[in-house]
Amino acid sequence: DGGTAFRVIGSDMTFTLPVYGRHQVQNALAAIGIARHLGLSDEQIREALKSSHLTPMRMEPVLLQSGLLFLNDAYNAAPTSMTAALQFMKTTTVRPNKWLVLGDMLELGKEGYKEHKDIVTRLSDVKNKTAYFIGREFFKASINVTQEDIHFFETFDLFKQHILDHSNEVFKNKLILIKGSRGIALERTLDLI
Repeated sequence: DGGTAFRVIGSDMTFTLPVYGRHQVQNALAAIGIARHLGLSDEQIREALKSSHLTPMRMEPVLLQSGLLFLNDAYNAAPTSMTAALQFMKTTTVRPNKWLVLGDMLELGKEGYKEHKDIVTRLSDVKNKTAYFIGREFFKASINVTQEDIHFFETFDLFKQHILDHSNEVFKNKLILIKGSRGIALERTLDLI
C-alpha cells in the first residue's frame, strides 16, 4: 500500500519506492547506476530510495482507514504521463476494483482532441474499472462512447454533484487514481470521498 518494490539484477536486496509505477522504477534504476558508480553500497542506496520524497501529487499514495487507496497524481498531466498512469492501472493488482478520475490535459493546442480521444480509447484495456473524465476536452472526446463504466463531466462541479448523488457507493477497498492538469485541481476529489 505504500509504493513499489523491485529487485535489481546483481543484488540480493529488494528496493522500495514510496510511489507507484514502472516508470518510477526506471527512474530509480538510473539513480542506482549513478550511486553505484559513485561508490555507495546497495544498503545505502536502498535506504535512500525508501525515504525519498517526490513532489506532492505525483503518484502519491493516500491510504484511508476504510482500505481505500488514492493515488494522487493531480500535479499535472500530459499524454506520456497519462499513458504511464493508465499502464499502471492496467497491470496493478494492489486493489481489485479501480476508479480512474481523469481531468483534461491542458495546453495541447491543435493536438488536444486527438490526445484526449487516444486516452479514452486506451482505457478499454483496464479491467474492473469505473472511469470519470472531467473537463471540456474529454467531454468533446466522449462522442460515440457508450460504455457503462465510463462517465464524462464537462466540469468538476457536475462530477461533484454526481458523486454526492451516489454517496451510498461503497468506497472500501478501491484504488482511485486521480490525474489531470494543474488547472483542473483534481485533488479536490479526496475531500469529496
